[in-house]
Amino acid sequence: MPIIQPIRFDDREAFVLAGLRRIHSTASASDSIPAQWQDFVSHLPLENEAAHATYGVTIKIDDAANTLDYMAGIEVTGKVPLPKGLVLLEPASARYAVFLHKGSVADVPTTMQAIFTDWLPQSGIIRAESPFFERYDERFNPETGEGEIELWIPVRN
Repeated sequence: MPIIQPIRFDDREAFVLAGLRRIHSTASASDSIPAQWQDFVSHLPLENEAAHATYGVTIKIDDAANTLDYMAGIEVTGKVPLPKGLVLLEPASARYAVFLHKGSVADVPTTMQAIFTDWLPQSGIIRAESPFFERYDERFNPETGEGEIELWIPVRN
């Protein structure tokens, strides 16, 4: 199987996300993250939504504790009044390697693993220690869980 390759590199300016943030066990994240998304979308629409795209942000993975800090969110323009339980996250400006995942959202972990275990080590590129994210837009169907999803991995310049 060929090594997955980025579709582009993107220098993204800082932006603001509003969303639902939770800590998951890495062993059960594939079961608990979909429930987080269901809880999050019940809060939509939000004031000042910037675009019709949502983001799944992996903020931190703690290998020692076997946990994953994850946020389901949407880009907003500025700081807005938020429903109870939602928070803001402001990813800083960064350079990203952007990959395209096609198919089921359930297979995103497999694509991510290929990026981190195959592409990164063989590319010679260093991952920046900042959040990475999935970007869901009109190419993804949330009803079926199928479509195209961009995977944004921060890299050092």
